[in-house]
Amino acid sequence: MYGKRYSVARTVRAKGKEYEVNPLERDEVEAILAVAPPDFANLIKFAIWTGLRPSEYVALDWKDIDFAKGIIRVRRAMTDDARAKGKAKGEFKGEGEAETTKTLSGRRDVQILAPAREALQAQKKRNPDMSGPVFINPYTGRRWNIKNNIYRNWTKALERASVAYRNPYQTRHTYGSMMISTGENPSWVSRQMGHCDMTVTLKSYARWMPVDTESIGARAIAAFSPSSRKLASVRNAG
Repeated sequence: MYGKRYSVARTVRAKGKEYEVNPLERDEVEAILAVAPPDFANLIKFAIWTGLRPSEYVALDWKDIDFAKGIIRVRRAMTDDARAKGKAKGEFKGEGEAETTKTLSGRRDVQILAPAREALQAQKKRNPDMSGPVFINPYTGRRWNIKNNIYRNWTKALERASVAYRNPYQTRHTYGSMMISTGENPSWVSRQMGHCDMTVTLKSYARWMPVDTESIGARAIAAFSPSSRKLASVRNAG
């Protein structure tokens, strides 16, 4: 396997590397989805293709999904504070109630890309009750608990898939790096991810920006260079 045993305890101890940007490769994503249980596979695929934070996707209700417009309305998050309040009230494992996202940029509409739509359609078959949460733990019938259920199932899935460990938040970084590496507009990516501004996006994923040294500046020259415009006018005249 990978030298060290996979365990939830180990993920908690690895504080130094928990939040490094370490996205999954395409073959790793495919391997994880192939071995994960159906409900959890739907959640992982959705997370990878939306870039939502774990606290955001566990808080989603079906009413937040607008299939007609192709958007996900992100308005709430299941934070540690929310769970702590729920635990204080004696609720089931401190489930709590989702809270409004703390920043304006966090409250956003996220475009549903085709793979994310596939995950949602598959999840509708697993969880047809459209009056409640999108993603539920099939063993409890309730929302997934990030620190317990998600970490545990995530760790097991990576181990079964023989994929080197990184924390579940890396699904978000996988989305960000995929979008930037394929040339999507950083401003659009920033809005999709709920970053406070584009500098956060660029700082996180700059090393994945494609660089085509052979054609650097070619489009700008073609659009704005006087010689290019003169050539274009000659061609049009001919």
